[in-house]
Amino acid sequence: MNSYRTTDMTWELRVAREGAFSAREWIEFFGDEYNWTSLLPLAWAAVAGPSSRVKPPKLGGEQEIFRLASWWNTPLHLLGYGLGWTHIGKGLTNWREEGYSVENDILRFVFNTYGPSIEALEYWLNSSDGAYEIHQTLFEVGGGKVTSRDFTPSAQTFRRQQDDFIASLSSGPRHRLGESFITGGGYDPLHLTGHFLGALGIWQEGGRPTTPAAISESGDFELLRLETYRGWMISLAARFQVSGWLENTNPRKVIQVEISGLGVLGTFAYCEQTGRPYRLSATENLLPNTQSERDWQLRWHMLGN
Repeated sequence: MNSYRTTDMTWELRVAREGAFSAREWIEFFGDEYNWTSLLPLAWAAVAGPSSRVKPPKLGGEQEIFRLASWWNTPLHLLGYGLGWTHIGKGLTNWREEGYSVENDILRFVFNTYGPSIEALEYWLNSSDGAYEIHQTLFEVGGGKVTSRDFTPSAQTFRRQQDDFIASLSSGPRHRLGESFITGGGYDPLHLTGHFLGALGIWQEGGRPTTPAAISESGDFELLRLETYRGWMISLAARFQVSGWLENTNPRKVIQVEISGLGVLGTFAYCEQTGRPYRLSATENLLPNTQSERDWQLRWHMLGN
């Protein structure tokens, strides 16, 4: 993975070669094809940088669909797996209505990189049948807590939200990638649904999560080292569900996730209300000492739950 440099934010999709991995190895590592996951290594490495952003891919030519696919698949990973949002569409709506606050690492990176064009992803998630499986699966992985199960949009909602967004494209400055995505045709023009969920690893190896390479535990802190990106979120949730952890005996427990060849994804806490882990902002105390500090971190997770 050394072909990705954290100081180089001029990401360009490398279509003809897979860097350090063969095509098969890439799929085994990420649980998904290269064309949908090529931006993930750089994005995860850049999240903690206060001013980090990834420049948009150049559009045009026969590979445009793959550039768009990787570009729009990346915030799904950061928000769904990183912030632990069960209903990503609702989370994006709540975030927009709050004025796109950038006090959280992941939200700051997403806004720095996508800007207002992230609204295209919001409208697709809230209006397309293609997003139903994303929200439903994340809801089930989270133990079916908090979020409503009514993820299927009505035909009227679908038309209204798409019409509103398309109208906004012609009435002011808007990222061209947003327009290309939302007007791409079909209910899932970039095939994001299946590819995004593939990284959960629940359909490989009989549904078993990734096996940790090593676990180092010390007091409130644990380091979880994994061999693959595929299944990492389920492996993390499984660690939090070890007997005794979630019985209010140690509510300040946090786990740092490190993936071989990819690096540290961040330090995560667990929300018992939603049944999902969520990434703590690196700029904040990783072991908040007061209830207000813990609530401040938790509120970003709850935007999408």
